[in-house]
Amino acid sequence: MKLRLLFLILILFCSLMTFGQRETVASNEKIIMVVLAHPDDETAMGPVLAKYAADNKVYLVLAADGRYGTREHAGIPAGDSLAQIRKVETICSCNALGIEPPIFLGFHDGLGSRTGLGEYFRQTAKLKEKLKLLMEEINPDVIITFGPDGDTGHPDHRAISDITTEIILREGWYEKYPLHFVGFPNDETDTSFTSAELNSVDEKYLNVRIKYNEAHREKHFESIRCHKSQWTEDEMNEWLEMEKSNTSYTAYFRKFVVDTNIKKDFFEK
Repeated sequence: MKLRLLFLILILFCSLMTFGQRETVASNEKIIMVVLAHPDDETAMGPVLAKYAADNKVYLVLAADGRYGTREHAGIPAGDSLAQIRKVETICSCNALGIEPPIFLGFHDGLGSRTGLGEYFRQTAKLKEKLKLLMEEINPDVIITFGPDGDTGHPDHRAISDITTEIILREGWYEKYPLHFVGFPNDETDTSFTSAELNSVDEKYLNVRIKYNEAHREKHFESIRCHKSQWTEDEMNEWLEMEKSNTSYTAYFRKFVVDTNIKKDFFEK
């Protein structure tokens, strides 16, 4: 009887130890929320998302559905059909990167601006409310979005950057949800596709530099190939070859920093 009781106590002790270990592992897991404009925008930081997905939760949130992103080679007209295809392509991309299934907020490209300024104001007001509630629900440790440069300078990229930043400032969430902007260094010696096609930032301001490896980049390449409605096979191959020429294996970001010290005038240090 004593041996049986001792055995039960031992099982209970081991179970508690195992539970404690599981809790420790879970507590180390971080949550990253990536807020972007369109399907395929995640390719701007694919290797980093693949890297963090190994041990953390990475959520991709997309404001617009890409319904107006027509390409001649795809032969798909603008509208619901293209939006549905781009949704499927983004799910494929997230699977390739190993991140969580994408979250689609369901707005159209341009956020209402195609039909006038009034509709833009109405749509962006709805977007702000949806995004605010989603931030509270996901409760991320880090939020990533485009910088003011907007990556390619696309108006929707700039808008989602502005809106995300506005919510953080309006709600007083600067300390709660650290915000980071993806960026590309202004390197005149870099003649790659990435440097030529994207807006850049002086490297000294890109204060977060994340290293990744070849396995992460291969997942990135796999995710790019999901977006067949946006790039031809030749364009994809050209992009991948130019990415391979970048041997630094470094992605650049800028942490959004706010000085909360009250000053009496513009020139006070």
